[in-house]
Amino acid sequence: ARVWQQMTPQQQRQVRETLLPKWRSLRPIRRQVLLGKLRDLRGLSDAERAAKLNDDTFLDGLSVEERQMLRDLSALRVTEQGPPGDF
Repeated sequence: ARVWQQMTPQQQRQVRETLLPKWRSLRPIRRQVLLGKLRDLRGLSDAERAAKLNDDTFLDGLSVEERQMLRDLSALRVTEQGPPGDF
């Protein structure tokens, strides 16, 4: 809820219309993989986060769509709970 309140209306719309439907379409195991990656990114500086998101070893095993979703969620500073509204 805290993350949602800090988002701009445009970011909230992106989550509702794009990210949340994609998130919900993932198999539960794939969600868990992405949540683990998001936890790994928590607390990193912007430079450290960018380096991780461009590191093929860190991204190994993720599809192109999952990699983009990870980047999008990371940019919104979503951590282990997943996209807002997914409760």
